[in-house]
Amino acid sequence: MRIRLLVLVLIAFSWSFLMQGCLPAVWLAAVGTDTIRSSEVELQPFENSWVAPSEKWQLGMVQSIAIIPFSGDAEMAARFTRVLRHATDLRVVGPIEVTEHVTTDVVTAMSGSVTEQDDIELARSLTKDLGVDCVLIGSVVEGPSQESYWGLKERLQKRLYLHLVSAEGTVVWKGELPFTVVKGTKPPYEEWVEKALTTHVMAHANQLKSLPILSP
Repeated sequence: MRIRLLVLVLIAFSWSFLMQGCLPAVWLAAVGTDTIRSSEVELQPFENSWVAPSEKWQLGMVQSIAIIPFSGDAEMAARFTRVLRHATDLRVVGPIEVTEHVTTDVVTAMSGSVTEQDDIELARSLTKDLGVDCVLIGSVVEGPSQESYWGLKERLQKRLYLHLVSAEGTVVWKGELPFTVVKGTKPPYEEWVEKALTTHVMAHANQLKSLPILSP
């Protein structure tokens, strides 16, 4: 994504000098400036993935999933919700719907879940309350930051830890998604971010054939 942005900037400024007339040059220069100011989300491939043994997990049984607000990055949970709704046939209950349909005690438990056993108990409660087969639980940990683009932007290294837990309390999949947030003065282009996330999720699904929840 970063390469695409740099190419757009170079094209914009090159054509601003080559094209005749002031208005095209001004417009292209404005596009390039806007691109430089925009934030970016750079995704790396999934890492450290694990799938439960087949004797603990019945394939082809998943029809629905709830995604709770991810600790440390609510927007990433919203992105996963949109990606799974568009790229699969699953019934997906998103973070906003989850918090609207559970009790205050459950909302508190979602924000306080820190161990695998916490995730299991939470999934058992949520699948019963929401009528879904699995719950996707995520937390984002932020690493060191650094300046980029001549000090105009800040690069934040992050890692998303994901657990997929069934209604029976079985952790059927774990995975980690490293990513970098390049912070500009404007938000990222969500269409680009979601396209990149869809590519990453579906590519990972092809590697985990035993995980039907992510199958197209």
